[in-house]
Amino acid sequence: MTLNSKRNNRVRARLLGVFAVTLLIVAALAWQRPPVATAQQGPAIPMGSTVALTGARIIDGTGRPPVENATLVIRAGRVQAVGAGVAVPQGAIRIDVAGKTIIPGLISAHAHEVIQKSNDPKFAALWFDERQKDPVRTQMLDLLKQEAVYGVTTIFALGEQPNRGFMGPSDNAELKKIRDEQAREGLDRTRVFYAGMPATESAKTGADARKNVQDLVARDADIIKLTLNDKPNPEIYTEAIDEAKKHGLKTVTHLAALDVAKGVIKAGGNGLAHSVRDKDVDAELIAMMKASGAFQIPTLTQEQSNFMWASTPAFVHDPFFLNHASVHKRKLEVLLSPENQRMWARSPGTANSRRGLAQAMRNVKLLHDAGIPIAMGTDSGGRMDAGRFEGFMEYEEMDLYFQSGLTEMDIISSATGVAARMMGFDKELGTLEPGKWADFIVLNANPLDNFRNIRQTNAVWIAGHPLPRTNYAGGPLPDPVRIMPSGTN
Repeated sequence: MTLNSKRNNRVRARLLGVFAVTLLIVAALAWQRPPVATAQQGPAIPMGSTVALTGARIIDGTGRPPVENATLVIRAGRVQAVGAGVAVPQGAIRIDVAGKTIIPGLISAHAHEVIQKSNDPKFAALWFDERQKDPVRTQMLDLLKQEAVYGVTTIFALGEQPNRGFMGPSDNAELKKIRDEQAREGLDRTRVFYAGMPATESAKTGADARKNVQDLVARDADIIKLTLNDKPNPEIYTEAIDEAKKHGLKTVTHLAALDVAKGVIKAGGNGLAHSVRDKDVDAELIAMMKASGAFQIPTLTQEQSNFMWASTPAFVHDPFFLNHASVHKRKLEVLLSPENQRMWARSPGTANSRRGLAQAMRNVKLLHDAGIPIAMGTDSGGRMDAGRFEGFMEYEEMDLYFQSGLTEMDIISSATGVAARMMGFDKELGTLEPGKWADFIVLNANPLDNFRNIRQTNAVWIAGHPLPRTNYAGGPLPDPVRIMPSGTN
């Protein structure tokens, strides 16, 4: 058996699972008989049931044209059939979604599962609140539920570092438990896969890097993250990449410079975890990436977050953000304070980040036009003082792709099928095809007509069941947060 086969078997085993307790529907869909239900309060879907959503426009995440007046049949949490002319099985629960658009759930190929710990006074006023008293597991599940309500149904947590208030080894062990429990019908939270600590963390030699990869394999990491500065030791990343390949694991690399990207791809690295931001990508890098099948995770919002709080971002008044933003109230108050905005405005990194974003946006278009796969990722979570709001920033990221020149279909594919394929999980996730988990978003309007329509969420389904309309902590949605900061620009 090949390493890839072993890895695929491991992924399938991880994603297959037992069926859990019934998830109640609280979704604003118009239901038809059978069974009898109202639009505001539907019946529970028993585990193992067959459900048919009819009359929708379906964008399946493969990049193929949308299918009009289509039917999506789900059984036991997975897609059974999809397309025009698909018959509704006898006895199925039928849901009329005529006039709506269905897309796969969004996948962020670069995110962080950040928990609150009061071990860094630098972030005390901004970040740490009553949630730091909650158990680590509770914090993680709350965050995954917060991401899910926005329609981000899968994330890859890349490279957690305890010295930045992220997670240590014991915390990653808890995240592994959560990951191992998520392969079930009716999941009520975002799926998470993780890299653990970067394999280059503390590595002084190539042998150190190999040992770090071996430790990550022993901890059952899903992917290997490398974190490099602008003048890295090639021996360290080459040895790490080679060791990861021996175990059938992909590597993604934190970097910013063109020369470093070339070295990593030459060594066999699979993905760039951030954009090249020092100069235009050139024909040499493009040829190397094409030859090896390498991909780009742009994280444009990562660069944007390093200057956007010098003023007031437009999105803080966006109802799509505010409807689920009550959990960010304290952070928003600090980020939007005149003192914080003056600090960002004075920072020498602000102008550099503006230039870096412009360069990264240009490079996304250059790589895409050359046929290099673009996998959507944001670095959401990440730095605590940068306001990278989990679940929402993925929409800001996609907007930046649109501004960079990608089409609506390009972007949807990037955030669904392409991301799943590049990260190695396309056997189970990313597209609406028979046999895969039924993770999808029902939209009230067509995002191919106007890309902002991707924010017109009607319902989010994960593993064949709609999420209840609750906030991240499991309570009823509060009234939208009203942000009226002083010093607004």
